[in-house]
Amino acid sequence: MIICNLFLLLFVIIAAGMDLSTSRIDNRWILFGITTGMLARLLQSGMTGLLSAAAGMICPILLLGWLFVFRMLGAGDIKLFCAIGAWMGSREITYGIFYAMLVGSGLSLMILLGNGILWERLLYFRNYVKEVWTTKKIMPYRKGGTERIENFHFSIPILCSVVLYLGGIY
Repeated sequence: MIICNLFLLLFVIIAAGMDLSTSRIDNRWILFGITTGMLARLLQSGMTGLLSAAAGMICPILLLGWLFVFRMLGAGDIKLFCAIGAWMGSREITYGIFYAMLVGSGLSLMILLGNGILWERLLYFRNYVKEVWTTKKIMPYRKGGTERIENFHFSIPILCSVVLYLGGIY
């Protein structure tokens, strides 16, 4: 179990490193994480573990897919959650998503307050919702470019969430 936990942590650290250096997480790395997670669950709990891994992979798509549709969360982040879900199972990845969102919200608030743009972003969000509501058209939420200060790599809150999991918080 300790080796599996260390491997999961190493997997997520490397994924976050990829995201920070290239702004993407290689799909081969995601596939490696899914495969090893499913294999670990299979070896630990047999077919029940394999089913749990499958449920853990599907859960992030069901919970977060709408955020991708509106371009509020990247596909790589959701795929990373799916790979982690293969290791954790559906119950734990649901908590993992919650804690990653909590950490991400705190980080976002610190960035917005620290740069004095909280009010600007709240107005932007209000106007975005209003425009989507009135036009009934889905459009990307992000303001132009990924280099804006308020756009950060969500793999970091995901990593924090995994650390909380491995630390026994959930």
